[in-house]
Amino acid sequence: MPSILSDNHTATDIQNPVEIVNNLANQVMSAADPNQAFNQILEASPDAKNAMDLINKYGNGNPKAAFMNYAAATGKQIFGQSILQKLGLK
Repeated sequence: MPSILSDNHTATDIQNPVEIVNNLANQVMSAADPNQAFNQILEASPDAKNAMDLINKYGNGNPKAAFMNYAAATGKQIFGQSILQKLGLK
């Protein structure tokens, strides 16, 4: 299935992104070695690695800051704020 992080998807491919993140978080946190599980996800998915690289670049490891800084850098700050509000994160 194409990733929601890339541009090669259709409307029927997209799952609820909050559900996807929650599932990944649960997978990592329930692993015997969470660091290893997280690193395996990054190694297995170029999209996940790219997302982590963006989080480190734009947010110094903070996903929310990275999201807003990236939105501002691409001229989509209002759109980013709207998404965070809809997710209850702002």
